[in-house]
Amino acid sequence: MTHEFDCKQEDVEWWMERTPEHSHAGAVGFKPPQGTTLKQIPPDKSIGSMLLAGELDATSLYFGNEVNIIDRTSVDLRRHPDIKPVFPDTLAECARYYEKTGIYPINHAMIIRRSLVEKYPWAPMSIYHAMVAANETANKERVEHMQYYIETGLVPRAYASVITAPIVRHGLRANRKTLETCAQYSHEQGLTPRLMKMEELFAPSTLSE
Repeated sequence: MTHEFDCKQEDVEWWMERTPEHSHAGAVGFKPPQGTTLKQIPPDKSIGSMLLAGELDATSLYFGNEVNIIDRTSVDLRRHPDIKPVFPDTLAECARYYEKTGIYPINHAMIIRRSLVEKYPWAPMSIYHAMVAANETANKERVEHMQYYIETGLVPRAYASVITAPIVRHGLRANRKTLETCAQYSHEQGLTPRLMKMEELFAPSTLSE
């Protein structure tokens, strides 16, 4: 938000629906950085109910109709007349950001305990190769599915080379810019006490991959 829209986290009052015992924050003992306001949504309310009541202005994450022990929101906001996306054309905003930065945000990462790496030094590369193989299978299936649209003309044939180019790739080399940007933002937002180097976060055997 800060780099794109000059909105600092200190300018926002944050609310969390998940209870501490069922949240990432509770698992790692997270405390908000100084100047950042984080409040707990009461048990009798949810993100959906507070949005509809005007108690929240917006949400950055929403799992409508998926009530469980972690998330309790059940209101389908996608079809509610009073709720609209921040960007009227969400896909256009996604395309703008990717064209500007070249970053396709990473959602998850594979973590392994240092003690396990020390005991099984082959483990990081084995996991990496397994993830690459799975990604190659998924990408092959994605391209095969797109052939229907190319052959029928619903997707111009000139786009075929772009469609077959994989965007999601594993490894530090393919994702260094994204990961370094993540580390930069994390430090700027007070989530990490110093700027972390990639060499500190990845197993030595994976640094060239």
